[in-house]
Amino acid sequence: MSWKGLEGEDLVQNLRQLVISFEPQIREAGTVDQSEEALYHLEENDEHFHRHEFVKVLRRKIEDIIGPLAEEEIERFESSIHDSNGQETLINKITDKILHSRHYNDLSKKLRGNVQGAVDELIRNFDAEFGGNSHHETSDHPIRRSYMSDEDDESCGSSFGQGMFFNNHEIMQQVAEKMSRHRDNVVRVEALQTLNQNLPADFISSDHWPTMKRHLIDALDESNVQIMHLSTKFITRAFTNTSPQTREVYTLLVEYLISQFNAKKGNNIPNIKSGLDFTNPENVKLMKAFRLLNEFQQETINYWIRYPDRYLEEIIESTLTLYAINQNGSQGGSSLQLSPVHFIALIDPKAQWFIKWMHGNYSRQCLLRMLEKYRPIVTNAIRHCLEFSLHRKHSADLTDRSEARAIDNRRSYYTEAELEYAFFVHSAFMLGRMMCFVNGRRFFPIKLKEADETVTVTKLLVSMVVVLVDPSPSKHLSVVYEPGNLVTEIVKGICTSEQVCEICMYKDEIVTALLAPVSHYLEPKKHNYAPSENTMLHVADLFAMVASSTRGRRHLMYGERKDMFTKPNVSSAAHVIARFTKRALLDKLPKQSGPKPSQAVIGAFLYICRQLYNTCEGLLVLYQYELHKVVAEAWREAYSEAERTATPTMSDDSSDSTSTTTKAYDINAWEDTLRDNLLNFASTAKGILLLQQTKAMNECMTYMYDRYKNKLQVSKCEKFGYGFMVTQVAGTAPGMVALQKTGYIKALLSELWSVIESSPLDTVLFTPKAWPVDPIERSSHKSLIKLLNVLSSFHAVYELLGDKTLPKKESYGFREIPDSVVEFVDRFVIVDSPAKIHSLFNFEQSHVFGLRCLSVMISCLDTYLLLQSQYKFQDVLLTSQAENHTKDREEIIIDMLSIERNYVLVSAFLIGGPSERILPPRGLDMDTRGHVYPYPLISSYPVPRAYIPNLGARSTVKQGIVKCFKIYSKTSKTSQIRGNTESFYISNLSDIYLYKMLKKVKCIG
Repeated sequence: MSWKGLEGEDLVQNLRQLVISFEPQIREAGTVDQSEEALYHLEENDEHFHRHEFVKVLRRKIEDIIGPLAEEEIERFESSIHDSNGQETLINKITDKILHSRHYNDLSKKLRGNVQGAVDELIRNFDAEFGGNSHHETSDHPIRRSYMSDEDDESCGSSFGQGMFFNNHEIMQQVAEKMSRHRDNVVRVEALQTLNQNLPADFISSDHWPTMKRHLIDALDESNVQIMHLSTKFITRAFTNTSPQTREVYTLLVEYLISQFNAKKGNNIPNIKSGLDFTNPENVKLMKAFRLLNEFQQETINYWIRYPDRYLEEIIESTLTLYAINQNGSQGGSSLQLSPVHFIALIDPKAQWFIKWMHGNYSRQCLLRMLEKYRPIVTNAIRHCLEFSLHRKHSADLTDRSEARAIDNRRSYYTEAELEYAFFVHSAFMLGRMMCFVNGRRFFPIKLKEADETVTVTKLLVSMVVVLVDPSPSKHLSVVYEPGNLVTEIVKGICTSEQVCEICMYKDEIVTALLAPVSHYLEPKKHNYAPSENTMLHVADLFAMVASSTRGRRHLMYGERKDMFTKPNVSSAAHVIARFTKRALLDKLPKQSGPKPSQAVIGAFLYICRQLYNTCEGLLVLYQYELHKVVAEAWREAYSEAERTATPTMSDDSSDSTSTTTKAYDINAWEDTLRDNLLNFASTAKGILLLQQTKAMNECMTYMYDRYKNKLQVSKCEKFGYGFMVTQVAGTAPGMVALQKTGYIKALLSELWSVIESSPLDTVLFTPKAWPVDPIERSSHKSLIKLLNVLSSFHAVYELLGDKTLPKKESYGFREIPDSVVEFVDRFVIVDSPAKIHSLFNFEQSHVFGLRCLSVMISCLDTYLLLQSQYKFQDVLLTSQAENHTKDREEIIIDMLSIERNYVLVSAFLIGGPSERILPPRGLDMDTRGHVYPYPLISSYPVPRAYIPNLGARSTVKQGIVKCFKIYSKTSKTSQIRGNTESFYISNLSDIYLYKMLKKVKCIG
C-alpha cells in the first residue's frame, strides 16, 4: 500500500509547509496552552485548512483504509437500526469497533512513527531553516542571539524555537534589569529594541512583567527621544493584537498619563488661560499618548466580549480614574490646570469612545455602574454645558481661530476659548448619549454646588436648545463644529427612539425654547436680532423629527397635557408653526422681524405642517388655516414665475446667463416643493376633497406619477412609497380620473404583463416558474397589490369600467398588451374564447391572476353588481366549469383553474361572514376519506349545502337573527314593503328549523 506524502522527505516537506502556514495563530497566542488550544481548533477557524497538502494526503489515506471498514460495520449493524437503543448507540458501537480494529491500530502506529521522525528532522534543522543565520553570531552577546531577529522577517524565528516561546526566566530577568532608568541609555535602548523585536505577549505573560511595566512608564517619561519612541512603539505593537494581554498595556499607558497629572509632575501641564502650545515637546508627547489611548478605546469594543468581565472592568475603571483628575467640582477659572478630558476632547470632540462603549448592553451596564463611583465626571460635564449655554463663548476669539484653521490645517496652538469649546462639545455628546438610556437618566436630577436648583434632563436640554437658537450676531464656525449643527445632531440622537423622545423631548419648556426663533417672526421684539437661516433650518429639522411619530404629532398639537377635548390651544407648537408658514407663504410677516425667510426655511416648516395634515387628526387641527389654498396659490405664483424666466442659450456664457440659470433652478425647485406638499393632502379622504377644491388634482397626480416612475422616496421621514396615497386617491371619482390621465394605469398593466406573460421587448426577463395554487408567486404578488390598490373602491371601478363593453375580437396578437382595465378584464378574467386562450403564453397563470383580482373586487357588493350586470361573469365561469370535464365522465376535473373558479362562484353567490357561509379552499388537502378536494365543484347555481353552515346548531347566531327580525317587525310601517321583504327572506332561508322558530316568535306573519 502506497504511503506517498506520508513518509520520508515528502512528509517533512508537507509538515514544514503546515507549520509555516500556521505561524499567525502561533504568533497571536500568548502562552503554550493558548497556542495548543489554537492548533486544536484550526479546522474550525482556518478556511484554508483542507487545502494543505498534508491534510489532503492524510484524509485520502484514512478514506482508503478506514472507509471500507466503516461501510462493512454499517452493513453489519443495519438490522439493528430500529433497535430501542436508537441510532446514537449504533454510531457509538461502529466507532468503537473501528477504533479497536487491527487496520486502525496499524495505521495509527505507522503514521505516528513517520510523523515523529519528520518532526525530529525539522527540529534538528530548525536553526538553519528558520533561525535567520543567528548561529553564526558570536557568543559574546547571548541575549542578542536569543532574542534579536529582523523585524520584517515573517518566519517563526522571532520567538518560536529561540527560547522565548518557553519564557526563559534568566533572559527575561536580564531584559527587565537592563530597562531600569538607572542603567546607561545605550543598555536601555538595547533592552527596548529586544522588546520590540519579539512578541509583546511573551513579555506580558512573564513573571517579570511588573518590573518591565514600571520601567516602561519611566521610559515614556524619558527626555531621550529614542527611548521614548521605543517604549511607545512597544505599546503600539501590543495594541495591534487582540489578546487579553492588551489590558496590561492599556493600564500601563493610563498609569503613565495619571503620573503626568499628579502633584509632583503636574507643573508641566499648562493652565487653561495659557492655552495649549504644541511647539512644546512635552505637550506633543502627551497628545500622542492620548491619541494612542483613544484609538485603543475605539477598537477594543470589537473583541472585549471574548474575555472575562475583569478585562472590561479594568479598562473602564482605569479610564474613568484618568478622566476624573481635576474634576473636583470647582468652577471653571483661568487659573485651573488642563484636565485629561481637555486633551481627549481635542482628539475625539464628539466622544465617539463613549458612544461606542454605550452601544452594547455588555459594556454599557459596567460603564454606567462605575460612573456612579466617578460621578464628578458627569457633574463637571453638566456644569460645562450650563456655563457654555449661559455665556455663549463661541464668538470673537473662537471664530477668528476657526478661520485660521481653514488656512492652516496643522495647528500649533489652541486658545482658552477653543479648549473650553472642545470640552463643551465632548461633554454635550457624552450627556446626550447618557440620556438615551434609563440608567443614564438616573444620574438626573443632579445638584451642583454653586446652583440653587437641581439640574434635570429638561433643564439640560433647554440649555442646549438655547445654544442652538442663540440669535446673537457672530461669524459662524466651520460647518462641522458649528454649535447649532452639534446640538442638532445630539438632539436628533435622542429623537431616534420614540420612547426616549417622549420622556426627554415632549416637554413644553423645550418646545417653547425651540419656538423662540419662529415666535420672533410673529411677534418681533426690539433689540432682538433676527435668527439666521441655519438656526431656522435646525429648528425645523428637530420639529420634523418630533412630528414623524404619532405621539410627537400629538404633543405639537395639544402640548404636554395632551388635552384634546377642550378649546384648541392656539399657543401650541402646531398652531405657531402653521401661522408662521401661512404668513411666510403670503409674505405677510411683520417688517420689524427682519428679512423675509428664505424659501428653504419656508419649505422646511411647510414640511412640518405636511406631517400634521397628512393625518386626519392633524388636518382637523390645521383646517382653520386653509393651508391647501395658501399652498396652491403660492404654487401657481411659482409656476407663473418659472414660465416667465428666460431660458439661457448654450452660446451665452456671460455672468447674467449663469445667474439666470441659477434663478430658474431655484424657482423650479421651489415649485416642486410646493406641489409636493400640496400632493400630500391626498393622504386622507378629507384632504383629497380639499385638494380637489384647489383644482390642482391633475398636476399633483402627474407629479406623483413622475416620482413613482423614477422610484423616488416620498420624503425623508416616510418609510413607504406612494402606494397608500394611490389607494386614497383612487377611492374618489375625481382622483381616479386624474390618476388615469397620468398614464399610471397603463404603466401598471404593462408592468403586470411583463411579470406574468413576457416583456414588451423580445428579451425574456426571467424564466416563468410553476404557478402555486395557494400562496401567489412572489414575483406577481407586488403587481397584484398595486392593481388592487387602484380597484379597491367602487368609485374607481365605475370610472374605469362603468358603461364600457368588452372588446370583441376574433384574434389577439402575442405582443398586444392591455392598456386599460377593460382590456385587462377581457384578457385575464372573462376568458371565454379560444382566441383569448391562445393569445396568452401562460394561460393558466394569467387566468388565475385575473380570478384572484376578481375575487377581491366582488367583495364590494356594488362592484359585484356592476360586473355581473355588465359582463355576466358568473355565467362565463359556470360555463367554463361545465366544460372542464373528460368525455367519459361528468365529474369536473380538479385543476388550478377549476378550484379558483369554484372559489369565485361560491363567494359571489353567498353573501356574509365566516359564520354565514363556507368558502372552499384554494389548495388541495387530503381528507380522512382520501379525497384531495373535499368540497364539491359547482357548475350551476344554487350552491350545494356543503357551503352553507348549519345555523340551527348555532344558538348565538339564532338569537341574533331573531333579535333582528323583532326590530324589523316593530320598525316596518308599510305593509307592502314588509310583505315583499318577508317573502324575500322566506325564499332565501335555507334552514327550515330556523324558519319555524321565527314563525313561533311571531317575527314572520
